[in-house]
Amino acid sequence: MGVELAEHGRWYNGTNEHKGKRFRRVSTLLNVINKPQLQAWREKQILDGIRAAIHETPPPIAQGLDSWTETVVTSGKAALERGMNESTSRGTEVHSIVQALAQGNDVYLPESLEGYVNAWQRWHDSTPITIENTEITTYSEKLMVAGTIDWLGISSKQVVIGDYKTGSVWPEAAYQLAAYTYLLEEHGVHVDQGIIVQLNDNGTFKLYEVDDLRGEPLEVFLATHQIITAGEPWK
Repeated sequence: MGVELAEHGRWYNGTNEHKGKRFRRVSTLLNVINKPQLQAWREKQILDGIRAAIHETPPPIAQGLDSWTETVVTSGKAALERGMNESTSRGTEVHSIVQALAQGNDVYLPESLEGYVNAWQRWHDSTPITIENTEITTYSEKLMVAGTIDWLGISSKQVVIGDYKTGSVWPEAAYQLAAYTYLLEEHGVHVDQGIIVQLNDNGTFKLYEVDDLRGEPLEVFLATHQIITAGEPWK
């Protein structure tokens, strides 16, 4: 392995012959893409926090309005942060559990995550894909970009690259798989198809197939890379 994720998770550090170099994360590059639906979710989190604060602490009749307003606004921001942290934590936990199950390991399953894991089990039991590897970290020395792929599998002699999602599936999920394909192929690994497995808390799953990993999805990823790296070179 030529890279490893930095402790804070914002980039990958080079190892071995790449020691001393930093590699941008694929997911960080794709954050430059506008996400209207995600913005709507964020606004809802803030408004829900503000409503809760108003309900718990009614506005003062006369004095102290500025302080009350600041408290309400702070509550809205805190609600957004909690929502984002919960979403990230849930996704990370589910990924860890299903990766362990895919490798044949026993794991502790919190009750709150049973639906997501049941969804994965249903998909895993029904798919013709044989998962060959999980949590594959790869990188591009040309682009100085790295990422970790959820899984690689084989189906009808075709190599399939896959990603698990525990929330909404945005268009950039296809761009992410196209980016990982680009990284892998720099190391001589050919990929035929991409699949995004959306795991839902009610135990159901939905598949999104990405048949074009080298057309528009790759062009979008390379464009975001060009935008981010337009300034100072990454060192």
